[in-house]
Amino acid sequence: MASLWTISPLGAIVATSRLADCYKVTQADAAHGWPGGNELAFGDYAPGRYAWKLEDITALARPIPAKGRLSFWEYPVLEGEQ
Repeated sequence: MASLWTISPLGAIVATSRLADCYKVTQADAAHGWPGGNELAFGDYAPGRYAWKLEDITALARPIPAKGRLSFWEYPVLEGEQ
């Protein structure tokens, strides 16, 4: 029997990180294809949008089921889940 995660990988915490900075995308950034690579392929970096700089990114050993929320929120990741 397949696990829930192989059927539907949505609605889970997969990593932890620290929000280091936030950048407002300008017309000049968009014209130069910033930020480029996979980031550009998976995000909307139109002028006036914002991009977050994440640091200290750590993948979890196993996804933790969780519903997303608007705004910032924290989930207490336990030692054995990292």
